[in-house]
Amino acid sequence: MKLTTLLFASIAIIAGLMALNQYSTLQSAESTAIESSKESTNALAQTVVSIMERRLTLRIEQFKLISTDEGISTLLERSNKEFEQIDFAALIDQRDSEWVLGKNNELVQELLQNPISQKFYTLSTEGQKQYSRAIAEIFVTNKYGAVAALSEKTTDYGQNDEIWWQEAMKNKIYISDITYDLSAQKHTTEIAIRIDSDEPLGVLKILLDLKDFTDVIDTIISYFPQGSVITLIDKDGSIIHSTKPHSFMQKIPGTLFSDIKKTRPTNTIYENSLMSFGYTRKGSTLEPADWTVIVERPLETLSPDLIKLHTKLTLLTLLALAIITIAGISIHYTITKPLHTISSNVDQISKGNFKIAIPEKYSSTELTELAQSLRRILISLKIAVQRVGIPKEEIFVQMEKQQKMVTGMKEHISILEKCVDISARTMMLVDYKDQKPRIVKINKTFTEIYGYTEKEVLGKNPNMISSKKQSKQYYQKMWKTLLDPKKGTWEGAIVNKRKDGKLVSVMLIVNTIFDEQKKPVYFLGTHLDLSPAKEEYFTQKLFEQTPGMYFVFDEKGIVQQVNKHGARHLGYDDQELVGRNVLDLFHPEDRKAVRETLKKALRNPNKIYSANFRKQTKQGKTIYVHELLRTIKEKNKTQVLMFGEDVTKTV
Repeated sequence: MKLTTLLFASIAIIAGLMALNQYSTLQSAESTAIESSKESTNALAQTVVSIMERRLTLRIEQFKLISTDEGISTLLERSNKEFEQIDFAALIDQRDSEWVLGKNNELVQELLQNPISQKFYTLSTEGQKQYSRAIAEIFVTNKYGAVAALSEKTTDYGQNDEIWWQEAMKNKIYISDITYDLSAQKHTTEIAIRIDSDEPLGVLKILLDLKDFTDVIDTIISYFPQGSVITLIDKDGSIIHSTKPHSFMQKIPGTLFSDIKKTRPTNTIYENSLMSFGYTRKGSTLEPADWTVIVERPLETLSPDLIKLHTKLTLLTLLALAIITIAGISIHYTITKPLHTISSNVDQISKGNFKIAIPEKYSSTELTELAQSLRRILISLKIAVQRVGIPKEEIFVQMEKQQKMVTGMKEHISILEKCVDISARTMMLVDYKDQKPRIVKINKTFTEIYGYTEKEVLGKNPNMISSKKQSKQYYQKMWKTLLDPKKGTWEGAIVNKRKDGKLVSVMLIVNTIFDEQKKPVYFLGTHLDLSPAKEEYFTQKLFEQTPGMYFVFDEKGIVQQVNKHGARHLGYDDQELVGRNVLDLFHPEDRKAVRETLKKALRNPNKIYSANFRKQTKQGKTIYVHELLRTIKEKNKTQVLMFGEDVTKTV
């Protein structure tokens, strides 16, 4: 092949390789972005569900506390006694006919004016701040189903024909699907709690405003790129809430919903979007509702730098091609063409033509020296031929025969070069030539994930980061694949151990490098971190932004964490309270009672305790706080979670 042809063929090959590399780089970047986003968006979807489950549990505990009010029990006992002496069904029918006349009806006015109704009205209006708009409506019936107290007029006086009333009387508690309540004119969830003394006294019903749940979704979506959508659907595929425009209870596409119901996937690609799903857990308060949270992210938003990267690579490719083309043309005229002339001269000399004209000078010093050397060789050949006395034609015929004898000789050079890609990926190169694996190279991101420096791992067996969480069969299958020359690549999820002993989940991809005899000599491992703390991130955001006083402290009462809202409500900076004893924040006269409640909570982990205490702000002001406490034990660690709401205005 001529040098000119080879040169321009090389330019074409380089251009093709650069285009292929650009395409491969973009595909790899897009694939990595999607895989990384799958983990984060799925964690987010499940976090939203978990937060809604915890919020509903909290609301139920709060409403149970309301149901224990002595005033409510007294009212219901009096109401039940009134109904015992008469035909209660006839009385309910009579009062139902009066009830429809409206708020000005004497019966309605009498009920609205009783003290318990006044308390209920306060909870559903002034108490909105306390319960974050949770209560849309609240009322209580006696054991016969007749309304005894209410925050505002309901649709009916008699409630004993309602499913919620019957279920609550039978099972103590009832939680409904999302419905539209005509009297409250809001989308709500019904919570009904049976009130007991020695026997059932009646039922407390609360209409829980849907916004108490959807606020969680509207808060989290602000942390995601523009174009992302979070949607909450019920068990029938109807939209309860979405951050994009929709009609209430509008159905999601049938094919998507059928996939959700059949396979309950964690992720899927649907209409150029990555969708992740979170489901209500078995045994949770939301299990009967069977809600699903869908987090939707357009593929183009998964890695905002992909478009910029594509543009840069295209420009760099065009620039490199332009430089290579100019260099190729320059080489052609300054090197290739003169070399072709010199090559032609050598060919003529080899055939015995001594009458050729060899140029004295070229643009390149090296080519000029080569031409001068050729001229000296020509002169020497002329002198040698004259001295030998043999016709030069015979000499060059023999030389041509010798040349043909060596044209079949070739030199084969094989170079094996594998190096660690110093990039965002975590890489490790392992030597296996003597069948004893030892680490010979790691990169910076390996140190960031596992905590080891390169000096600490060089020459060591890679099993130093193994957590031993996988079975022997798991590792045997991996080694069988890696040592097979027909395969040589293994990938799978694995739990490893950091230098500090903490466990880390990674997607491990291992490629085997074989020599010419198909023997394994190196392993190249890529570790993709599968445990970014997304759920902790979003939970912490909500912890900081949700109203209320949240404290986390150990079994000795030493504060470990407090949210900013809670600290500021007491007049402190949140860091001022960390390390202090939580008892110091309570009124001196209440500290003994607080201490006793804490002892009960520590003796009974996971059980929720509630009580009203007085706290003192940094400025010395006394406030009344309703506290919920719960102890959580994990291995050797014990923590107490305490949530407080200022109820001074209601006392």
